[in-house]
Amino acid sequence: MITSDFYKKYPGFVLGTILFLSVTGVFLQLSWRSREAYRLVSHTYQEQSRLSAALLDVEQAQDAHEDYILNDNLDALVSFNTSNRQTFHDLDGLAALTAEEPLQTEQIKTLRANIATYYALLKAENNRREAAGPKGSMPLGQEFYRLAQVHLFADKIQQEERRALAEHIQQNRRYLREANLALAFLLVVITTLLAYLFTAVRRNLHQRMAAVRMQHDADQRVVDTLEKISDAFIALDHNWNFTYMNGEAERVLNKNRAEVIGQNLWTTHPDMAEDEFGREFRKAVSEKTTARFEAYYPPYLSWYVVNAYPTEDGLWVFFATSTTARRQKKNTLCCFAKRF
Repeated sequence: MITSDFYKKYPGFVLGTILFLSVTGVFLQLSWRSREAYRLVSHTYQEQSRLSAALLDVEQAQDAHEDYILNDNLDALVSFNTSNRQTFHDLDGLAALTAEEPLQTEQIKTLRANIATYYALLKAENNRREAAGPKGSMPLGQEFYRLAQVHLFADKIQQEERRALAEHIQQNRRYLREANLALAFLLVVITTLLAYLFTAVRRNLHQRMAAVRMQHDADQRVVDTLEKISDAFIALDHNWNFTYMNGEAERVLNKNRAEVIGQNLWTTHPDMAEDEFGREFRKAVSEKTTARFEAYYPPYLSWYVVNAYPTEDGLWVFFATSTTARRQKKNTLCCFAKRF
């Protein structure tokens, strides 16, 4: 679950997500508008094509009718019947394309009725020509009236299609202008956000680099201090491996730090594991307390003053050789006891 802390911790991510979703929404809307415009143009083109085909069939039927009346051409009568059937086939296709548009559906019904009436008049004239045989007979005035009605309603349908298409194109242009303004605004916001993020990242990087330099300088000062102190110093990790040894520790332990670092304390000094050194070191680590003690280390025949401090990384140990007479006396007694 995303909490308010998330928004405070990652404001750039949140703003970027919002802007991405906004731009995506605008582009999806533009894509939908484009598809809708393409669909409407394609639909209008199909309607215009069907209507033009129907009117062409009517004209062909009229030409065939006149050819039959004037020239007594029987082939023209067959062409007339074919154009008649094709006209209504085209009108059926046009009606299917405009089924969801009530106004155009009514207009096409009226157009179909006018064409049917016109064809009925032409058929009646053909039948009279066939029965009476008056050569040179011409269409009646009523036929011309019906033909004019057909073209009138066809023009109305075409005008309605052009009007609807022009209105949709106008709406698309208006929407595109608004979308362009929205995209321009989002572009400005995105540019500003990127500049802000770039500045924030750069500032954060500089701060981190400064912190690293400061830490490095501090570590170097600690190392320099440890190299200058009179006490021997070693650093151990949680696995009792050497991680650091100063120059005094090299001298006291007679060890080269390059050979010792990374080695285990109990491996390099096995005698310490079970004596007072090992006990005090383990106690300091387990109880998180400072260990201060003096102890004798037989392999080196010396007494040592030891201060051990537990750390997050392990244990720091400061030690120095004890040179008091009392320690030397104890050293002599210990050696004498071992001999006898």
